Amino acid sequence: MRREAHREHLSLPLAIRQSGRHTTQDSFARIRGFPTQISIFPMKRRLLIVAVLTCAGCEPMETTPPPNTRATAAAPVEKSEASSGSAFAAEASSATSTSYADVPTALKALAEAIPADDQETMRSATLWLSKQGQATVEPARVEVENPGNDVRYRLACLNVLGFVGPPAESVILKATESETPQVRLKAVDALGGIHPSSTPIVDRLIALLDDPDEAVKRRAIESLGRIGQPAQRAAPKLQAILNSDANDSLRGAAKAALVKVEPRRGFHKP
Repeated sequence: MRREAHREHLSLPLAIRQSGRHTTQDSFARIRGFPTQISIFPMKRRLLIVAVLTCAGCEPMETTPPPNTRATAAAPVEKSEASSGSAFAAEASSATSTSYADVPTALKALAEAIPADDQETMRSATLWLSKQGQATVEPARVEVENPGNDVRYRLACLNVLGFVGPPAESVILKATESETPQVRLKAVDALGGIHPSSTPIVDRLIALLDDPDEAVKRRAIESLGRIGQPAQRAAPKLQAILNSDANDSLRGAAKAALVKVEPRRGFHKP
């Protein structure tokens, strides 16, 4: 009996085929150790099922996407108008759309808004004047150079010219020689915001690195940093300031500017 049981165990696949007592699923499970819940179909049987379904004209079932699927993920994203990041863009975003009859009228509104601290009018007038471009340059120059005007108004006009950009370059360069310290500082600062920059601008800022007024020198350093690599020829002087006995604030500004003007330059500070 033991020998017969052993023989039956060894010839299990043959016994299965002869007796038919076990299903294919059970036999594979017993031989291979798979759980009986797993269905294992031979490859031929799969191919046969596919062929039968194809001949019968069966069509695959349409699958309906489950709710809350991210169907809109592939939809084109609407681009919003990005601001340029400039000071002009910041002013424009908060200013109302106000129209003025002409440049002198807008300048008058700007002059009257300053003592009254009317921020909204100052913003809207600045925006409108900057949009006029070249037409604003000469009238604003007259206001900037008039020593009888309120200094705040002169600075506001320089601000407008800075927003106008390259067309106002010569006026701003001249303003860096003003006898009024606030006007000089504002002009030096405005030069760093003109894009694209130019050789006269960079040359003037490099010359101002030797200015006896430390505030002017610092503004010149910062403006060169804002210009970046187009002001690369300023690197030796900025390096000299970094290595000098100047105060920490000035040397820190020089180092920050060097990183932008000549990123690959090594800093040699004793």
